[in-house]
Amino acid sequence: KELGKKEFHITTGYNIRWLVEAFFSAFKKMYGDTLRSKLFERMVMTMHRRYVLFSLHKRLYARARRYIA
Repeated sequence: KELGKKEFHITTGYNIRWLVEAFFSAFKKMYGDTLRSKLFERMVMTMHRRYVLFSLHKRLYARARRYIA
């Protein structure tokens, strides 16, 4: 109450869950939300690959938008 609602949210990072939810929603739509691996190490490797692909896709998309606009 001392800071006010807007300042409190900025200072603490509260109410930013929507950003995380949006990221994971897009990620799941592109690469699926299931893992077939049974070993933890393979699960980690699979998710790492998916994240790298997502990051690469995001960069390529951003580059393409510069040329289209």
